[in-house]
Amino acid sequence: MTRRRLLERYTAAEDGRIAIDVAVSGVEDLYNDFERTMPFPKKDLDEAFADHLFDSAREIGKHDFVIRIDFDRLPDETIMDRIRRSTRNFFAYLEDRERRNLKRMFEASFLLGGVGFILLGADIWLSRLYADRTGVIGSIVLEGLTIAAWVALWEAVANLLIQWIPHHRDIRVYRRLSSAEIVFRQTFKKAGS
Repeated sequence: MTRRRLLERYTAAEDGRIAIDVAVSGVEDLYNDFERTMPFPKKDLDEAFADHLFDSAREIGKHDFVIRIDFDRLPDETIMDRIRRSTRNFFAYLEDRERRNLKRMFEASFLLGGVGFILLGADIWLSRLYADRTGVIGSIVLEGLTIAAWVALWEAVANLLIQWIPHHRDIRVYRRLSSAEIVFRQTFKKAGS
């Protein structure tokens, strides 16, 4: 599906930005049920709600967007401010967590690269030192060192060249969600519904 067709799934807000629409009955629908006694700014968002926002923001890409939450009955302004704050805090936390994961991945890649070069150096040194004097066991050990060195180096390079991209993309999405404008609307039910 092309980016344009994906964007057709969304409506535009009054100012032309793409709107990520969410409709809920009440405030409690936005939060994780396991933390009932926690105040809203400290609670985790409901998983389905957070996933919907994340997936939508990723689909939207670089386009400007606004999060619109529709309620059957609008909460008071204090509750709306708490929802805004808790949503921003939640996605800022996820951004920070993803940055830590990326940092750990880079550290592991550099460690693997270092181990790979050490093993490769040991293999080359031992091969020259015992060039004509190795038997079957010595050859197996040298081949094992060569394989272990290349596996470690490959893993380090694969992490650095490939695996950082999804982490970086998620960080960008979390940052955009943590700074997104959140507006509230009241849905009007038809009489008799």
